[in-house]
Parts: sequence; structure tokens; C-alpha cells
Amino acid sequence: VTEQNTILEQAAATKPTGIAIDPVDYEGSKAVIEEIEAMGIPVMLFDAVVEGSGLASAGNDFYEQASLEAEKLVELLGGEGKVAVMHGVTTSATHIERYNGHMDTLAKYPNIEIVNGGISNDDVQTAQQQAAAVIAANPDLKGYLRVDGAAPIGISAAIEEAGKVGEITVVGAENMLEVLEYVKKGTITCGYSTDPHMQGSMAVLMLWQ
Repeated sequence: VTEQNTILEQAAATKPTGIAIDPVDYEGSKAVIEEIEAMGIPVMLFDAVVEGSGLASAGNDFYEQASLEAEKLVELLGGEGKVAVMHGVTTSATHIERYNGHMDTLAKYPNIEIVNGGISNDDVQTAQQQAAAVIAANPDLKGYLRVDGAAPIGISAAIEEAGKVGEITVVGAENMLEVLEYVKKGTITCGYSTDPHMQGSMAVLMLWQ
């Protein structure tokens, strides 16, 4: 958050016509954003949609997306089994929404046991280390959900290292090339993705307007 605020301040010092940002922690950057707006520089959000911020934003319903992912995993598991949910950046509004969407949806199914899947901090290596520990501690793990783009890569690597491909079903977000490769290999069953290019183009268009 501190680093992002520094980047925001440096960007504002160049007196741009507008700034678009995907905040790591909106509340942690709110004061800086308000200072920039007071300078007459419009600020908008992309990817993240922060309710009550009063800022224009280009994004999607991450809670709904997570619910679709969780429902799909439950369907693939036949409605029962132990499922791990890995958090991402715990202060990120989008990651919180996805995490809550997963947890709320899984809680509707009494034969699904939810276990702590670790915290990736949107870092592949961290996700792999966390997933490896979760898999080792839960030999009967049947499913894995995650909230960010780095986690599926790390989780998939951990599953392959543990020789659990086909035993642990992975469903989740994002369509990065590495994720799609794991889908092709069968380590990841399927994923749901936003259109990040459209989010970027819409953010620029909205600032232009």
C-alpha cells in the first residue's frame, strides 16, 4: 500500500489529465486519492469496484464470479469432499469479494468440508509453498479454489509435485497463459475469467469522457 501510494503521488506530480488505478487497499490509499482529486485530477478505479467510494470504475462482480466457480467445483465433486480455499491479497477489495463468494457458496453444502488453503499474496512461489503444506496436511483433499491469478499456477505446481493430478480438482479465476497450459494438461479442470483488456480500454475511455 505504501509503495502504491508513493507511485500515485509521483504520477500526480507530473500533472496528468487523469489517473486510473487498481488499488491494493482502497482505504489505505483513500487520503492520497482525495488529495489528487483536490488538485483537479480525476481518479477512477479499474478491476476493483469499491462500493461507496464515489469513484467511477470499470470492473465486474467478483462475488458472483466466485460463486459460479464454487458451484462448479461442488458439482464436479458430486456435492461432497474436503475443499481448500486460498486467499490472495487480504486487503484487496476484489480478492475479499472472491474469497467471500467462495466461502458463502461452499457453506450451503453440508457435505463439503472447508479447510484453510493458505494466503498467496498474489505470488506464484508463495502459493506453491502454501499449497504444498495444505496438501501434505490434508491427504484426503478433493478440491481447491483460489482468488487471484498467481495462485492457480502455484497450486497446480504443488499438485503435480505431490502426484495428485486427477485426485484434487482445481477450479478458479483468470486466463493467463500459464493457467491455460495447466487446463490443457488437466491439472486445472476449468476456470472463469474476466476480460482484462476491455477493463483497461473502458477505464481509458471513461477518463477521456
